[in-house]
Amino acid sequence: DARAQSNLGLMYANGSGVAQDVSEAGRWYQRAAAQGEVTAQFSLALMYAKGSGVARDASQAAAWFQKAAAQGHALAQFNLGLMYVNGDGVPRDAGQAFPWFRRAAEQGDAQAQFTVGLMYANGTGIAKDDAQAVAWYRKAADQGLASAQTNLGTRYANGRGVPMDAAQVLLGWATGHPQTESVFVAAWNLQGYAMAQLHESLGVKLLEPQGRRAALTPLGRELLRRSRGIVDQFARLEALARAIDEGWESELKLVVEAAFPQDRLR
Repeated sequence: DARAQSNLGLMYANGSGVAQDVSEAGRWYQRAAAQGEVTAQFSLALMYAKGSGVARDASQAAAWFQKAAAQGHALAQFNLGLMYVNGDGVPRDAGQAFPWFRRAAEQGDAQAQFTVGLMYANGTGIAKDDAQAVAWYRKAADQGLASAQTNLGTRYANGRGVPMDAAQVLLGWATGHPQTESVFVAAWNLQGYAMAQLHESLGVKLLEPQGRRAALTPLGRELLRRSRGIVDQFARLEALARAIDEGWESELKLVVEAAFPQDRLR
């Protein structure tokens, strides 16, 4: 039974009820995957991608991700897209990557939704489309993905794909969708428009004029202080956006808990 073989592989991978043996896990995944068991195909692909229990083989990883992706496995679809972006085990081809990211995004994977938005924003693998970029950023942002919230805020600050609306950039602070320092700065640099919109929408004074510049009030400084935890993430996001046309770093989304859940067998 392919499901039983896959579950036995999972037990060996986790050391659950048996001595942990990743190589033995791979042998059971291989048997199950050959019979079309989608979780085993995905797990085997991860092992080849990471060289865990087997020699690293990017071509084999891509092949098994392809099989699982064709069966609708969202993480396999996302990882296959990354392999095409990176040229890892398959030719580098953003045009081939995009449909796999899109399929994962349509299943509700937040990181895939963000990636689709990023590709539309940069015109990578698909024609540039600001409205589509905003739509996919919003889907991911609604799931709480900070990088998508940041990019969506930036869009409102810059008026790209949406009307320029500084209130929308910072209103997230009051509604549980924090933005980063960079977006905060972008908003207040809209100066008069931003200040008027913010004061009207939030009903609080976050900024005050100092000559030709805007300065934070004590409340504004407190909001800014709370943003610093995700500033580094935004910096990495900016670097990714700059690098996307040249191909991203070879970093698979190898989600351990998705491949080797600790709480139950799948």
